[in-house]
Amino acid sequence: MKIAVVGSGYVGLVAGACLAESGNDVICADIDQDRIDHSRQGRGERMNESGRRARIDRKTAETHVTGELNIDGQGRAEIATGVGFLDHMLDSFARHGRFDLALKCEGDLQIDAHHTMEDVALALGSAFDKALGDRAGIVRMADATVPLDEALVQAAV
Repeated sequence: MKIAVVGSGYVGLVAGACLAESGNDVICADIDQDRIDHSRQGRGERMNESGRRARIDRKTAETHVTGELNIDGQGRAEIATGVGFLDHMLDSFARHGRFDLALKCEGDLQIDAHHTMEDVALALGSAFDKALGDRAGIVRMADATVPLDEALVQAAV
């Protein structure tokens, strides 16, 4: 199994979608060396040993994010953040990355969407960290060229 790890954020999401379109299994995550070193020492946490899964539960003064992540899924998503565009992007992220994601966020949208988007990103990043455990089988290099309607996207990781 090939898994490309690309940076988080909009550019990482687009690059991940492009790599997925080329037939790669894709995980978009913001990786730092401390987390890699920590997981290599056998302290990676998994929901169960038979699969790369994690539960999502993050509660702050502004939001409450809950859900489940299955990296070895089929691209199914059930997203409800209250922010339509974020729901759309997370649905696309799961579908193209071919992982299952159920995510619900209740937040202070009467103020703005900032806290919802921030806490969803932090919760999802933590879920990937837990689900990936010892990072076995991850390849940190890939490339893809994907023609879109009005652009040609090239990504090299």
